[in-house]
Amino acid sequence: MQTRSKSKSPVVKYDGGGNQEHLQRGDGKTGKLPKIKNSKPSAKVEPMYYDEANLKLMEELDNINDDNPKAKPQPKANLQPKANNQTNRTQEPIKFSAWLLIRIIAVLIVIAAIATSFMKGPATELHKPAFDEQIKIIRSQFPSQKKKSWITLVAGAYDFIDNTERPLIVLMNGYHKNTMNCLGRRYMEALNKTVTIKDAAQLQAGDYGEIVKIIKDSLEMSGGLLLSNLESLDAKLAMALHNVCDKETPLVKNSIVVITAGRTLDDIEKVWTKHIEDDKLVALVTRIRDRVITVLPEENLPCDLN
Repeated sequence: MQTRSKSKSPVVKYDGGGNQEHLQRGDGKTGKLPKIKNSKPSAKVEPMYYDEANLKLMEELDNINDDNPKAKPQPKANLQPKANNQTNRTQEPIKFSAWLLIRIIAVLIVIAAIATSFMKGPATELHKPAFDEQIKIIRSQFPSQKKKSWITLVAGAYDFIDNTERPLIVLMNGYHKNTMNCLGRRYMEALNKTVTIKDAAQLQAGDYGEIVKIIKDSLEMSGGLLLSNLESLDAKLAMALHNVCDKETPLVKNSIVVITAGRTLDDIEKVWTKHIEDDKLVALVTRIRDRVITVLPEENLPCDLN
């Protein structure tokens, strides 16, 4: 039986640096290898040996790289958009949080505005021309009053219209209780106020802090308070008026307090001095005496005081 000797596979000696040397076959013949593209070696590489199968594969790869541009190495994809997408995803919670914060602040502002409106008393829209028309009518209803009294009342009203943040305090002295109460009521109505009437003789409390609360509640509800018979107020509770008549730090903004007294403030002060320290009494009387008029009796009154 004849046996065929296996021929040796061609062996290629390759120096690893992209330089071909020779092809040695089993029959001893040599041939040049196709040039293999490669980058310059960064370090010495030991020679590598390829058999015929590997050599053919390398040639095919070279042809593919030369003829098919799609097979050539493509530049790395730009990853920046993905980074931007990631950034956008990161920013989305931030934007949402900022929007939520804005809404919370807006709600707090509305709540603060509502709370402030309660502190200011009932809102009113005041205009000097409208008040002038009303005061002309009131003057015709109270013909016995002096011109000086009207000047004081009009000046006080104008100041109040220009700055409703500060309360308007008026003290009326006279011997005719009904005339004072009616004039005070009509005056506040001309300034768009609903009037609450409190008799000082009926204000009884453990301390003047309770009186302050009673008056504050009345002002917040109506915006106008008529406190009659000041001389009847317990001297120990009189310091409550120090808070009520405070214009710099008002008890209730946009409010009017008209106080009536059957005696002069000087006479009342002599009674209070026995119960109030001098420095406090001076400050109290100064606040009450902000605008003072003397009221004369009227025969016909335009008010139902029952």
